[in-house]
Amino acid sequence: MPISVSFEFFPPGDAEMEATLWKTVQRLVPLAPRFVSVTYGADGSTRERTHGLVTRIQRETPMSAAAHLTCVEATRAEIDAIAAFLRHRAELRGAPLHVVPTRANDQPAFGCYLPDPHAAIARPYGMIVLTLDGDAIAAITWFSDTGVLRHFGLPRTLPKR
Repeated sequence: MPISVSFEFFPPGDAEMEATLWKTVQRLVPLAPRFVSVTYGADGSTRERTHGLVTRIQRETPMSAAAHLTCVEATRAEIDAIAAFLRHRAELRGAPLHVVPTRANDQPAFGCYLPDPHAAIARPYGMIVLTLDGDAIAAITWFSDTGVLRHFGLPRTLPKR
């Protein structure tokens, strides 16, 4: 059975580091990681570079990429926007998210499921991982690849509530 791996990148600080990182990304493609993630600087200072790298990975490779959504130095409005985004994603499907708690790298995580309108089950929708800094949420990472749920012992479906 092949092993599943994921990789996390930090956005490069200059053009030379970017070229080196991109060579590394291309070398990792044949390993077919389940996903890659791109982190933020400790103070959220790399937001634009993080977003740019995730966009490039999604556009130029077959890998699934996710950006960390940081709450460090975020305004109340930005945190509210993250919450609104997650609610809106569920409302587009006309149903609330059902969440199942788990752990990822010793951090709290939640498998997210949406009710299937044509069956008595809820189907996987994605996974949210919270990165904690003490008692505060420092980052939220969303994985839309539902294949990651099985790696955390989460069920393929849930009974509809």
